[in-house]
This record gives sequence, structure tokens and C-alpha cells, in this order.
Amino acid sequence: MKSPDDYSQMQKSFYDNALVSADDIVGSYDWHENFPYETNLLYRYADIRLPIFSETASLQALDVGCGPGRMVARMQRYFRTVDGVDISPRLLEIALRKNPKNRFFESSGADLGAAPSDTYDFVYSTIALQHVAVNSVRQRILFHIRRVLKPGGKFTLQFAFLDTWPYRIRNYGWLLSRLHLARAERISTHAEWSDDKTDATATNGLCDVALGPESLKTAQNEFERIFDGAVEYWFHDIRIYQKNLRGTKHVDYWASHWIFFHGSKPMH
Repeated sequence: MKSPDDYSQMQKSFYDNALVSADDIVGSYDWHENFPYETNLLYRYADIRLPIFSETASLQALDVGCGPGRMVARMQRYFRTVDGVDISPRLLEIALRKNPKNRFFESSGADLGAAPSDTYDFVYSTIALQHVAVNSVRQRILFHIRRVLKPGGKFTLQFAFLDTWPYRIRNYGWLLSRLHLARAERISTHAEWSDDKTDATATNGLCDVALGPESLKTAQNEFERIFDGAVEYWFHDIRIYQKNLRGTKHVDYWASHWIFFHGSKPMH
């Protein structure tokens, strides 16, 4: 049985592979560039009437799993500073080249590297943590997110969700009931939320953590235990424009929704 450190080393090797371009690591790059991540990260329920901050221009933010710095550049428009953390030295070099005024930290895969403690007003992550298929590794990352947040600092973290997990329904008209799924394919390549799939040999969509209706409460409870407080979440249904978002396409993917978990570090 492989260890969580073995798993993190596999992920580092996967993302550091110079034969795969940074755009391909992000995957469906143009589609993601058109997706309204800012609205989902900075507004409760993606409702612009419900901002999580009264203002952001004076605040510091940290992007967890920043990759080549795509969202660092986008979020820099809102915050005083935006730093980034990633497991791949290669991707961090690209991120720094694109964002030379920002700070970037290399992660072991289960931490936030040298990102300073009690520093950030906001920590966020997009299309990154869903690719961590080992629960114990994700928990360590969450503890480090708590570490780097200021007291009262907030986070919004995106994962992937499938409303029929563990089945992918090929024809929704043939869904007869929750007990009898016609023309359904059972997905077995991904990890359940509480799994430690340390023997995974690939990542980045090839072996993800899968959230479904039955594991949602388990995930929420875990967040609330680590952050010692209430954590809420909201969904964005990506099926409605997965094949056409301002003319861009997203590759076939197992999820039906993005889910955004939101909470804060206690003041004490």
C-alpha cells in the first residue's frame, strides 16, 4: 500500500511533466477563461447582491493550486495582492513569468509551502482540490488553509459534484428511480470523499475525488470540524453550457456541477 507522500510525489511528477503544456494541464483553457469563477468565489450563492466582503481592494488573497497563474491574474483585479501555491515548480515558473509582481510558494502536495501564517484575508481554489483523491492529504491542505488565514479570514474552495453519483446517466429520460437506473454507467475511476486512494497512478481528471448527494454532509462536517464553525456551499450547474460557453467547449467530464464551499477562520 502506498503512502500519502507517495501519492503527492505522483501528483508532482504528473504536473511537472514538461511534455504536457501548461494550457493542457488546465484543460479546456478557453472554456475556463470564460467561466464566471469570480462571481462564484466572491458572492454567496453566486448572487451579486450577496458579496462576502464589503470591499477587496485593501485585502490579500491566496490561490491554492494556482497552476500557471491563470486565476492569479484574474483575481489581481480585485485584491491588493494575490499570491499563489502549487505543487509543480514548472507551473510556478510560468505563473511567476506571467505575474512577476506576485509571490508564489511550492507545496509538497499536502501543505501550502512557505506561505506565511495568519496573513491572508481570503483563500480560494478553482479546478485543483477536486483532483486530490486522498482524503488525508486534502485534510492537511485544509488545516494549512486555516493556518495562513487571518483570524476572521474567509475561504471559498471549488470541487466537482455529480447529482447522480456514482452513476453517469446517458439518457436522462430513462431515469426510472433512484433504485433502478436505466441506461446508467457506474463510475469506478474516482475516489469517494472519505477514501485515501494513495495507489492512484494519475490525477487531473483521471482520478478525482467525487462528491455526490450521499457524501455531501460528510464533506460539510469535515470542513466545519477543521475550521471550527459553520460552512455553507452553493452549486453551479455546468451542464447547461458545458458544450458551448461563449463559443468554447469543455471536454467530456464526469461532474454535473461545480460546488463551492465557503467559510471562515474563527476570530479566536
